[in-house]
Amino acid sequence: MPFTRREFLKQGLTAAATLSLGVLGDSDAAAKQKLAALSKSATRKLRKRLKGELILPDSLKYDAARRIWNPGIDRHPAMIARCAETSDVVAVVSFAREHDLPVAVRGGGHDPLGHSVCDRGMVVDCSLMNGISVDSKGQVARVGAGAKVYEFDEAAQGLGLATSLGECPSVGVSGLTLGGGMGWLMCKYGLACDNLLAARVVTADGNVLMASPQENADLFWAIRGGGGNFGAVTELQYRLYPVKEVFGGLVSYPISQAGPGLRVFDQFMSSAPDELTAFARIIVATAPLFVIGACYCGPPDRGERLLQPLRSIGRPLEDSMKVRSYLEIQSLMAPPQQWASVYWNGGFIRTIDDPTTDAIVAHVSRSPSRLGMITLDHIHGAVSRISTEATAFAPRLPGYSWWAEADWEGPAQADSSVAWADEFRDLLEPFSPHAGAYVNVLGNESDSQVRAAYGPNYPRLVALKNKFDPTNFFRLNQNIKPTA
Repeated sequence: MPFTRREFLKQGLTAAATLSLGVLGDSDAAAKQKLAALSKSATRKLRKRLKGELILPDSLKYDAARRIWNPGIDRHPAMIARCAETSDVVAVVSFAREHDLPVAVRGGGHDPLGHSVCDRGMVVDCSLMNGISVDSKGQVARVGAGAKVYEFDEAAQGLGLATSLGECPSVGVSGLTLGGGMGWLMCKYGLACDNLLAARVVTADGNVLMASPQENADLFWAIRGGGGNFGAVTELQYRLYPVKEVFGGLVSYPISQAGPGLRVFDQFMSSAPDELTAFARIIVATAPLFVIGACYCGPPDRGERLLQPLRSIGRPLEDSMKVRSYLEIQSLMAPPQQWASVYWNGGFIRTIDDPTTDAIVAHVSRSPSRLGMITLDHIHGAVSRISTEATAFAPRLPGYSWWAEADWEGPAQADSSVAWADEFRDLLEPFSPHAGAYVNVLGNESDSQVRAAYGPNYPRLVALKNKFDPTNFFRLNQNIKPTA
């Protein structure tokens, strides 16, 4: 029978060990021993080293601090370190390595799989490190790892500038970029990782490295798509572009238009200009919908003429496409507070031909929940003109990065909802050219699927993992395992 919280306090253990031990089963003897070894003095020393804040399980802030965007993730870390600067991250990484604790790194905390929080380990929470500095003359932004997309956009748009970031404003900038970073401007200006100029990285051994084309170029290559496998990024620098107004929005149709709508969309996007980024989405809801989202960042009047065919697939239920500020279209996909559990899975296909369309529409009808959706983001233009080997991000061919999102309200639907998203990946496997996948939308993948996501870049990533993290210290991610 596990000890009670009071019994552990009597033994003089830290509060971190106390509450974390309370959620462990008797079979977790090794984990209990690790946590019991965290003496009060060691914890006190760590707290004194931090400019930020160390939150332990006895703190009134603990429950709020351990929560992330996905309410289905309910994990109990031993400590949460809200870091205020790079030196804090170094101290926390060193402490976790010394005490053999698992480490989760949190930027925006928007990941559906819960990689940014862990049981019985250390959370390196960078949310306080959200400073943003914009050099309008040089068109460069310096951004802390805890900044979110909307914070970045507001700072840059105040000077009429922007860079290619995600469509969802509440996503963290750092995690988005490390996985690649798809968004409304990508077909004109490339992915977020393509516009990364440099990054400050704390490696597993506690060293601080600048990664850029001039310094540690191999690490710079790896973090542009390789996720959080190579260290904790604390600051990023981006190239900016003058962007003010765009033409775009959403147009929705009855679900009966999904089949013909996907065919029209595929044909239309095969000759789309760089200025246009667009997606097709089937939403499973009480009243299922087929939706097209688009953003044209060239002259707005030209965008309005160009997008007319996508606004004329039958009779739209709603059409919100218009001239907008860039800030407005960036807030268009702002989700309400996430209240249902969520799971994603994704992949890549080259085209939406008739067999693919039929498979997609049929699978949507089999959703066990009324809360899921399937999205197909079209890749072309600047994204696909960069070679697969130029960055760790692999799916550079023109085509579609797709992702299936399953949401559910109660535990009874959990298994079937996750299975629905995973089965969609298997369903599209025959239509996939094995040209990689966007790791930010992958589900709970096997080693072979992570390897396939990186395609021909995987061996080089393993070699760099051996160099920068041979013990797999940073392993709570879509993990690239070292061979060391």
